[in-house]
Amino acid sequence: MKFNEAFQKIRLGPFAALFILAIAVVTWSRFYYVNPDGLEYIGIARLLKLGAWYDTVNGLRGPLISWLIAFLSTFLPELFAARLIVSLSSLLTVLVSWFIIKAIIKDKVLRRVAILTIMFMPVIMDTTALITPDTLLSVMALVAFYFGIRFIRKPDYRTAGILGVVWALAYYAKSFGFVFAIVFFILLWFIALLPYERKTVTVVSKSLVFGLVIFGSVTLPWLIALRHKYGHWMFSYAGKFNLFYQGAYPQKENQSLRRDAPWLESGTFTKDNKMGGYHDFCPPGDILFTYSVFEIDPYLQLKTFFANLRSLVRFFWDMFGLSSIPILFGLFFSLYVPIGEKRFQLLSSGCILWVLMYCVLLVDRRYLMPVVPLIVIIACRGYEAVYHKLRRHCQNLSVHKYGRILSILLLIQLVSSFVWGINRVAHYIKRYHTETSKYVALARDLAETYGIEKLTHTNSCGHTIGYLAYLGDIPYAGAIFLDRHEEDWLDLIKRGNISHVVFLSGELDDSETDGLKLVREFSARRKEHSMYEVLYND
Repeated sequence: MKFNEAFQKIRLGPFAALFILAIAVVTWSRFYYVNPDGLEYIGIARLLKLGAWYDTVNGLRGPLISWLIAFLSTFLPELFAARLIVSLSSLLTVLVSWFIIKAIIKDKVLRRVAILTIMFMPVIMDTTALITPDTLLSVMALVAFYFGIRFIRKPDYRTAGILGVVWALAYYAKSFGFVFAIVFFILLWFIALLPYERKTVTVVSKSLVFGLVIFGSVTLPWLIALRHKYGHWMFSYAGKFNLFYQGAYPQKENQSLRRDAPWLESGTFTKDNKMGGYHDFCPPGDILFTYSVFEIDPYLQLKTFFANLRSLVRFFWDMFGLSSIPILFGLFFSLYVPIGEKRFQLLSSGCILWVLMYCVLLVDRRYLMPVVPLIVIIACRGYEAVYHKLRRHCQNLSVHKYGRILSILLLIQLVSSFVWGINRVAHYIKRYHTETSKYVALARDLAETYGIEKLTHTNSCGHTIGYLAYLGDIPYAGAIFLDRHEEDWLDLIKRGNISHVVFLSGELDDSETDGLKLVREFSARRKEHSMYEVLYND
């Protein structure tokens, strides 16, 4: 396929080096920023290192990233360990994508276009900037798709067993991996069986059953741990949690949807009393577990589903920038890929199912990270298919004319992905200088000046105070929901032996400050905060 001599001259080496540099710069620029989920995963890792095994079992958070942080932080700085995991996962996402590209796309030019587009996608820079298991899940899911392609080529027990292990690791990374693994095995079974042959049915079925047995065996220890903590079998409560907060459940009024004042729960703190922002959102006995999926309001759930579908339009732009336009053309062109091309059908069907399954619950662009590289590969395979279609049905002059149009679209895709991706890198560098470094200095000042023994804050402060507590290594007790404790909030604070509490400025009236002493006012994340010392009667 001879689109343009310029494409032929592209060399991947310099771009790969630039991509690695971009990942390193994003990691450096956001090194000291810890997102809310990151605080949770680091908190679980701290509990692991201290041997508080029961408290680390969590039905909402996948344990894999916390396990890795706990292991690596035994010989590396904790935050460096967390960042290293995410950065390496981003690099591996691109590497595994390259193996899938070579299995799906024959044209060398389009292979280069696909991998370069994936390297500099804005979404890969955005996900690298967070401490999140989505990059780990991305690697596992892409590895699974790659071995799914190999299984279609040659069904055997070895490949199916590898699929079982990989999907089990995907589940340990994020609970969505469990339910999608089942769907993937079923999808692979249908695709691998076509065309129907008795011998094929036997080999494929036995191999995939073996893969499912391996998957079940590897996931069973965590399922048993969840059963022990929560009192019933489940693979996660993340789906139920999201449905509950999305409003698909007919929630009762005045119910405490989340536990607050974590110091009231036994086993919340680490042994050194430094909680890293972690507590189980829905501990055993929480109201969430009293609801059945049969109590979901179908109308509200349908509204949620279509609202999530609509949000994909904006997310598509966020993930790809201007390159989303030629990628959409490529997805349309992929209709020309022969239906009998099983490996391609596995990718396209898997992507569709991944997106639709997430739309049932909740969609964020980082949730789609595992299939975003596949979308690019599908689009580039579409360009290859439509070009071959033109060659078969058009005269040479028409093929040349349409080939130039396709070249322009691909050039837009390449340049846009590069420009948008580098722009995201520049965005994070700017935020490092204007925001993160300021918070590091503020956190250290709070820690060194006020002798904070244990810190809490009201929920209206968001995750800012937990973030500052982490940066300053301040003993952190979690949040309290002030509106739920209008009469006894100060008593609850004192029961937790809290030494300092932070409110949003203006959140307390002068009459409500008895028993508190204002010691500091500061600005963080575009909000004004007031920190009080809690006064105890000796």
